[in-house]
Amino acid sequence: MTMNAAPSGRPTSPLGRRGSTYVLLGLAIAVLSASALMFPTADTASPNRPLTVSLTFDDGRANQMVAQQLLKKHAMTGTFYINSSSIEVPGGHMTRGDLDVLEASGNEVGGHSANHLSLSSLSTDEAERQVCTDRNTLLSWGHAATSFAYPFSDLNATVQSIAARCGYDTARTVGGLRSPRGCTDCPATEPTPPADIYATRTAADVDETWTLEELENTVTKAEATNGGWLTFVFHDVCDGCEQRSIRASVLDQFLTWLQARSALHTTVKTVREAVGGSMKPPAAPPPPPPPGGPGVNTVRNPSLETVSPVDADLPRCFESAGYGDNSVTFSRVNDAHSGKFGERLTMNSWTEGDAKLLPLMDLGECSNQVTSGRRYEVSAWYKSDVEVSLRLFTRNAVGQWTFWTYSPPFSPASGWTRASWISPATPADALAVSFGLAIDRVGTLTTDDYGFAEVPRLTSPAVR
Repeated sequence: MTMNAAPSGRPTSPLGRRGSTYVLLGLAIAVLSASALMFPTADTASPNRPLTVSLTFDDGRANQMVAQQLLKKHAMTGTFYINSSSIEVPGGHMTRGDLDVLEASGNEVGGHSANHLSLSSLSTDEAERQVCTDRNTLLSWGHAATSFAYPFSDLNATVQSIAARCGYDTARTVGGLRSPRGCTDCPATEPTPPADIYATRTAADVDETWTLEELENTVTKAEATNGGWLTFVFHDVCDGCEQRSIRASVLDQFLTWLQARSALHTTVKTVREAVGGSMKPPAAPPPPPPPGGPGVNTVRNPSLETVSPVDADLPRCFESAGYGDNSVTFSRVNDAHSGKFGERLTMNSWTEGDAKLLPLMDLGECSNQVTSGRRYEVSAWYKSDVEVSLRLFTRNAVGQWTFWTYSPPFSPASGWTRASWISPATPADALAVSFGLAIDRVGTLTTDDYGFAEVPRLTSPAVR
């Protein structure tokens, strides 16, 4: 639209000074009226359009027990979305005792999938194993899991139907509602009941950049609408940790402010309380593929030719892994033992720890299923300017992956060389194995053609 230019010279007004005063008074009243709509009072946040706020916490981080204490302090409850396979894992995860404390305090324990993988990138069977196994584990631990949150907010119609089939009443995304760090022109609230119960919307992820004022404004703007449901998503609760975190002091101040909003008919509820639903029985997930027979390579995409649907620098059915204080780059390269592609790991700096490419630690689509007590040959072709070694991990029935064992070192090699090692007998609780060549110092490692096969068992000669 083209605006007309203002005429030159001093504008004149037929109203005179008194008329100008009336105009200014009218503008002041308009501004005050707008402010009343933007920042509700007891009149604008009326009982006819109350706002429900849900406070949700993802990933089962141990420091979220600080949030549990703060919620209890302010007579509030929240919904905690749990990856069951991470429970009891050292390094910052909740314990089963923590989950019991959450529910005993009135909080809700919901599901977040077993291994926190991008569900839409998986086969339908694997995605169903991830969602159903996670819920069934939580149910077996005594938690009424009726609410689900998609890892990475990753979903499609198939994944939504899986959430329903596994017995959840609701499934939450991230984003879609108005927030200062996300969409500024989206709706301020989700209606109740939600338009799509298996894709409920939230404000953007709360991270360390959010201020107390922004948290409060997100609520007041929601109060100024026709009411509804506003969900916040939190991860770590700590000072000076990862970006997706909130300081405990800021959360405490926000809860103090939010508690006072009850006078304006704004209430805090768990997701289950906000939308209702019914407890459904456990649903059996599809079984994983059986272990391979002796000598059968069970690695999926062993030559690394197919690219990952979620990371262009990785092959499908593989993931980057590592730990410690170091800097590493993973690259899909046209340098292969067979086919066209290999994977290069460049350790740029190193103080401690390692890095490796592993078959995806899942529940059966990409990981190698095993029979307990059997031995397996693990192998990969490599080129490296430093020593490397094979590292092996096992998975139990809950879906929990833990470090198992490692091979002797393999020498640096300028040309393609096969690293091969026969493992000890697999532990009694092991259902699957993932493995990879690890680099644990500054240098470069290129890998290709992975192998994992059961070693034929020796048979005793027949007694005559």
